[in-house]
Amino acid sequence: MEKTYKEVERKVNNACDVAIEKALRAREKAEQQAEEIYNKAREKANEVYQ
Repeated sequence: MEKTYKEVERKVNNACDVAIEKALRAREKAEQQAEEIYNKAREKANEVYQ
């Protein structure tokens, strides 16, 4: 019983680690996209004001 519990606990922990890793990658990608959009908007604003 204890062995089964430990195995399940290990699998759950691994799944959580994978989910956290994916979330961090998604956040990083979203931040990059937001920065790109901001930079493009800034370029457009500079074009308009020149």
